[in-house]
Amino acid sequence: RMGAAGRALARTDGPRLAALALDGWDAHSRDSRLGARLRSLDAGLGALERALGPAFGETAVLVLGDFGRGLALNAFGGTDHGAGTVAFLAGGATAGGAIRADWPGLAGRPSLPVTTDVRALIKGVLHAHLGLPEGVIEDDLLPGSRSVRMLEGLRRVSVA
Repeated sequence: RMGAAGRALARTDGPRLAALALDGWDAHSRDSRLGARLRSLDAGLGALERALGPAFGETAVLVLGDFGRGLALNAFGGTDHGAGTVAFLAGGATAGGAIRADWPGLAGRPSLPVTTDVRALIKGVLHAHLGLPEGVIEDDLLPGSRSVRMLEGLRRVSVA
């Protein structure tokens, strides 16, 4: 699916935005297959990059989990839902090489705490990479997010 999305996005008359779901991450039991899911994500992102070709240089890819995981194993050998989740931004148009969150550590915690509202990242991507005005993002796309300050510096600055 990611290769097909990349081919569509690479066309000059193609879409500028794609949303894909990769299900199967809920790990309540010992047989969660996390390794297989991570390999699938890696292969999919590689297929997307190859399919985009030169367009990858102007691409931002946002990977976002919809909920976090607890740190302790449950009675079934898996983990239950937790607070903090994971998100990362990749692609040729991104200002990479930085972690944009606080790391409070894991010791003595039931789950990773939320230190950065994921809407801050989404707002930053929509503004920096699609050029959407902050007001449109807050009013129409992420209502109720006006108090969340968008992350800045997410787009790679070209050096001429």
